[in-house]
Formats: sequence, C-alpha cells, structure tokens
Amino acid sequence: MARRGSRLSRGKALFQLSRYKEAIVEFELGLSEDEPKAILYLMIGYCYLDLQNQRQAIVYAEKSLAEGQEGYLPFFLLASAYEGAKDYHKARLYILKAIAIDPEVADMYSLLADIYVKGQNIDKAVESAMSGLALNPSHIRCNGILLTAAVLKRNRIEFEGLAKKLLALDPNNDYVHALIGWGKMRFNNYEGSLEHYRESLRINPMRQDSVKKMEAIETIRVLNGDKPYTSEDYVFTVLAFITIVAFARIALDVIFYLHGD
Repeated sequence: MARRGSRLSRGKALFQLSRYKEAIVEFELGLSEDEPKAILYLMIGYCYLDLQNQRQAIVYAEKSLAEGQEGYLPFFLLASAYEGAKDYHKARLYILKAIAIDPEVADMYSLLADIYVKGQNIDKAVESAMSGLALNPSHIRCNGILLTAAVLKRNRIEFEGLAKKLLALDPNNDYVHALIGWGKMRFNNYEGSLEHYRESLRINPMRQDSVKKMEAIETIRVLNGDKPYTSEDYVFTVLAFITIVAFARIALDVIFYLHGD
C-alpha cells in the first residue's frame, strides 16, 4: 500500500493519464527511496508495454517476480509483451500460468484467444473466448474474437449478428468499429468498412491500424476502377494519420493497482 505522496502513488497518477515516461521517472525514484520494489518494477513494466517496448516490459516483469510480486499480473504482463513481440509460444505459456493463478478473470481468456488467432488456431481461440464469456457475457474482446472467427470462417450471417451485438454492447468503442470495419472489408463491403473505420478514428484518432486499412481499401478501389475517396475523405485520413503517436496495449487489470492506495 503506497503512502500519500509516495513516488508510487505519483507514478500511478501519471500512468492513469498515459504519461508513461514521466511515470517511469517517478517509479525509478521510488526504487532509490526504498519503496516496495516488486510493485514498482511491475508498474514500470506496464509503462514500457504501453510504450510498445516489449523487451523492457519483459525485463521489468521478471524483476518484479524476482522481488516476490504475487498474483497473475506479472505473468499477464509477460504474456502481453511476448504477444507484442510475436513470440506466441512464450505468450501462451505465460498467460496459461496467469490463468492457473486466477481463472476467474475474463481479460486473460481474451488474450489467450488472441494468441491462438495469431497462431491460426481458430477453434482454440473460440474455445478460449467462450471461457471468458462464461465469466462475463458482455466482454467486448471475447465477443470480438468470436466475430474474428466468423470472418475467418467466411460466415457472413454469424458476423453480422456479432457485429450488431458488439455495437449494442458498446457503440462508442473504437476497437469495436475497427474490428467491424475489418470484417466488412474481408467480405468486400468497402463502403461499410470505411464507415466503421472513420468512426473508429473519430473516437480514437490514434488508431494507426484504421488509417492503414483505409489506405488499403482505397488502393483496392482504384485497382478495381471504382470511385476513389472524395477530397474530404482524403483530408480526414491524412489528418488522422498526422495525429498518430502510438498504439497502446494496456492490461485493464492494472487499474487494480492504480486505485490500490
């Protein structure tokens, strides 16, 4: 438990504001002032994860474990970092360790399912997502995995049903719109795809993946001899691209620590 005004509590406040580099400075000062090392290392690791520095995230997760950090979060951090580094074998091993420690957290099943998708094991991805949905039927990412599987299996009817479900669950979620945009693109519904990608960028202008997919759709349309973007569409895409600084992957469960004082 951090005392009021500690480096740990200051760092957590900065982390919550997505000021990760400043948060790291506070956490490192806390290490020099003999504050609890295990949680400080863990928080530094999550900062590096959100800065897309997977190598440093792994280093600090391991330091946290060496200092005796308990619970599933260090293993969740390792799994997330290895997934970001595209080492899906290690990512799967660590998320399974995290699940063994606490099997009642739906977020972990969505990460496991995502790892299986990237390893092209769609059946196992669906199985993992269903385990998460058994804990939380409204879990966005687990439902998203089912939508992803429907697209990859070319099941348009199932895709449309899951798209409606996700929009009903959270219509202002940039991930939801980007995912539906991807699905519609895979089913050659380019106008519908662009609509959702634009909405994902309106909600979160930092979504680099949405910008890239819009550019890909434009290329396909030009090759097909279709009408290209209007000037307004093009300006919107360029402005959105300029605003990109990073694509952060944050474990939602870190909020437990952000409010742990």
